[in-house]
Amino acid sequence: MIPRTDGVYSDWVDWLVAFGKGRDLPAGHLHAIDPATMGQACVARLYGRCGDAVGARLQLWWAAIGRDLDRARSADELRMALSAARARLAPLEALARSALLPQDLRGSLGERLSRALDDVQEQLEARAAHQRVSGAGTLRILREHPVNRPVHFDLSGVGAARPDAAVTGRSVL
Repeated sequence: MIPRTDGVYSDWVDWLVAFGKGRDLPAGHLHAIDPATMGQACVARLYGRCGDAVGARLQLWWAAIGRDLDRARSADELRMALSAARARLAPLEALARSALLPQDLRGSLGERLSRALDDVQEQLEARAAHQRVSGAGTLRILREHPVNRPVHFDLSGVGAARPDAAVTGRSVL
């Protein structure tokens, strides 16, 4: 395979492909998506790639929460599964709020994420409501710990250059 050398676009494409597969790669090399310098056609393709990556990542998230909920045998395990599901949303939230993305794309990704999480919450509640055994208890826990509750992360440094900072942990954006 011939490596791509077309700069900002290829950096984003590579990062988004990995993101869509569930990998959280460092993003320090990514530059802001700027229609004025990249051109409308290139930016339109990147918008599509962002949407595809978020969609793929949401599918991975949905599969993981499904596995976790299927394994939950007690109220505490259910609460832990829901808490873990919200925590796994951090990369999606970070991307949707990244200062590297144009405002309209941030808004679009944020709305898509909100709609998807609202749909998941509705599906989980509907499934719990139809359970004959412990359905009411499960429904109560789902409503106390909704997956569509806003996830709060300190994103003040997202998109900001920090040349003196050492890389620690896993960087999302």
